[in-house]
Amino acid sequence: MNVSPTLPDAPTAPEARLGTIDVLRGVALLGIFTVNMLFFSGPYGYFGVTAAQNEPERWLEGFVRIFVQGAFYSLFSFLFGLGLALQLRRGRAALPRFRRRLVVLLGIGLIHAVFIWYGDILLSYAAGGFVLTLFAFGKRWVLVLGAAFFFALSTLSYLTPFSMGLAGRAPWLTLQTFNQTFGSGTYGEVVQFQARLAGREIFNLPNFLPTVLWLFLLGLLAGRSRLFERPNRRVWWGVLLAALPVALIFKGFVAYWFVTETFNRLSVGYSFAIGGPALMFVYLALLTLLLQNPTWARRLALFGPAGRMALTNYLTQSVVCTLIFNAYGLGYFGELGLSVTLPLVLGVFALQVLFSHLWLAHFRFGPAEWMWRSLTYGARQPLRR
Repeated sequence: MNVSPTLPDAPTAPEARLGTIDVLRGVALLGIFTVNMLFFSGPYGYFGVTAAQNEPERWLEGFVRIFVQGAFYSLFSFLFGLGLALQLRRGRAALPRFRRRLVVLLGIGLIHAVFIWYGDILLSYAAGGFVLTLFAFGKRWVLVLGAAFFFALSTLSYLTPFSMGLAGRAPWLTLQTFNQTFGSGTYGEVVQFQARLAGREIFNLPNFLPTVLWLFLLGLLAGRSRLFERPNRRVWWGVLLAALPVALIFKGFVAYWFVTETFNRLSVGYSFAIGGPALMFVYLALLTLLLQNPTWARRLALFGPAGRMALTNYLTQSVVCTLIFNAYGLGYFGELGLSVTLPLVLGVFALQVLFSHLWLAHFRFGPAEWMWRSLTYGARQPLRR
């Protein structure tokens, strides 16, 4: 995550590449935060129940589920694989260091999942990262076949009863216990509950990892192909034109089910397995094309510092929102609708963008990124510029 915060007026190829990745990561961070708010604010995300308290909020929820959900975790997954490709350009010595980074990330994810917020994604990324390293120096056709294989597994897990999860049934995990724990439980009770959830998610990793692994591999392939160093408008227009009809079809199913109130398991499956990733490629192509325009590059550079400090901002979002919604904080769990929580997302993220700009004017890395880097190298890293 240690990449340049802005797009300079006359960038070199590596600077342009890194600035673009920062911007894409910052945009993905906002999208992920928007969806995560359904999980922070109540049981809506975890149990797939509606968060809407009135008709306008119902349409707001429809917007989030159709245009946001499934797309931005896919973008972050793609960028994770791309990040490995950039590090491997330093040679084979970068791979052991990358594995050490994954070990540290695994520890951060475990602490986050148990002691801060159950909806952690870092554990999954770290575990998937170890699988990704097996493909680090594979031929391109191996990466393509690997991506196709994991995409097929992901699609099977979302659209059929097929499952590789090992956790089994959880009679203790009900809507009532969920509401009781987060809505009125003490911090100790929440930690105990989240520890059980984290254990369950770890056992279910074989079922979830294919969902991100195929995107990791496509990101690794894109990095190998230098698609962000020498952006070819024809390539990105091709990506856009190929992904757009797929996104329209499968997100269209979600829209139909939402409008007709016949929301079901397949709508979730289509959104996560196919519609969300297709929509991600639409957004990725549009953003990459826009970033080739100097005017839009300057506008979108606003997201760059937030993307450079993605780990810090991601963890901060969890701390802030759990203190707002959980009972040991302000206790608004299940009480605030989307008309309040979505503006809250924009407000918190705007403050994070401002903080990121101010912090990176004086320091080389975000606080969490500095800690991650120092633990990886086993020595305190220079922080001030």
